[in-house]
Amino acid sequence: MRSYASLDVRERQVRVVEGVGLVTATMEAAGDHAGERFEGTYCYTHVHVHRDGAWLLMSAHACGLFG
Repeated sequence: MRSYASLDVRERQVRVVEGVGLVTATMEAAGDHAGERFEGTYCYTHVHVHRDGAWLLMSAHACGLFG
């Protein structure tokens, strides 16, 4: 399991499936992997969304990496 401090994605890249947020994006990791960039589809179990224009800010813990 990897955790990320925050993630900026366009709204069209976000899907919710059975209460789980799925995001396709490139992100920069925090914590043990700080500064590393990962690309793919990430699964989030706890998602906090703050709308600011056309952008979403999501703060959560990744529960897996798919694709």
